[in-house]
Formats: sequence, C-alpha cells, structure tokens
Amino acid sequence: MLGSSSSKGGGNNNYDYSFKILLIGDSGVGKSSLLVTFISNFVHDLSPTIGVDFKIKMVTIGGKRLKLTIWDTVVATDVLLHSSGVLVEKSGV
Repeated sequence: MLGSSSSKGGGNNNYDYSFKILLIGDSGVGKSSLLVTFISNFVHDLSPTIGVDFKIKMVTIGGKRLKLTIWDTVVATDVLLHSSGVLVEKSGV
C-alpha cells in the first residue's frame, strides 16, 4: 500500500494512513474545480490558482482513516516532471 502510516500511540494523528496527492496539468483544465468539488461537494466559480494551494480531507475506507493532502499547482507538467527534486517519491504519474 502506498502512503505513510501514522503512529498509533499518541499525538494528534487520528488517521491510519496519510497520502499526499499532487494535481498537475495544463492551465484552465479544472484542477482547482475538481479539488474544491471533492473537498466540499459544492461547485462554485473559482479564480485562477496563483502558485500552490492545498486542501486536506479525511476519509474512511475499509475501516481505515485516511488523511488526503491534495496539492493544486500551476506549474506546467513538462517543467515539473523535468525538474530535479520536485517529485521525491512519485507514484502514478
């Protein structure tokens, strides 16, 4: 399974696994709309993303709590994939 596991003992971790998801793609294709709709189940008019934005959503699947940190970026796909050090641990490009 991909993702990182939280410690079960203490702390503020109230999830079993944490996933970091990066939305990449051409400008104006709806990445921000997809993110906001997934997080809030509500569609509204959005202004263009400037730089990077992220949202966090907790979901339960198969009895496991998942923390999804979803990043929305305006970086062009070809620049992102060819920049060293940008995607440290990528899965599913």
